[in-house]
Amino acid sequence: MSRISFHMTTDRYARDVERENPAKDEVIDGSTSRIGSIQWHPEREPRFITAGLEAFTLNELDDICAQLRREMRRDVRSRRRIDIKAILSDPVKRRRLMIQALIATQEREGITTTWEQAEAAYDKVQKELGRL
Repeated sequence: MSRISFHMTTDRYARDVERENPAKDEVIDGSTSRIGSIQWHPEREPRFITAGLEAFTLNELDDICAQLRREMRRDVRSRRRIDIKAILSDPVKRRRLMIQALIATQEREGITTTWEQAEAAYDKVQKELGRL
């Protein structure tokens, strides 16, 4: 995990935030990158300003972190093992899986495919293979 450091600025209510750059080939070269600044002016809510000049209040950052944690937990739960042989042996489940795979594959290539188009393509291949 990268280390974070804070550096004085000309504004007494702000600090620059720097992050140690990740190691390359497991070698840490000591270089850092400015990722933003924190500000806590008395008349405004404390905030983090990114290097791209986007401002986030601390509450917004907390919300972002909470959402990230929820997504990570959801991702871990979705990685449970499935019985692929059972899916492939069931014609209905196999068809659904293959149609979803067709849509996803086309999407990766930038081609929008409807469910109906993918069904038609799947059925055509199955007919050509003599399975329908």
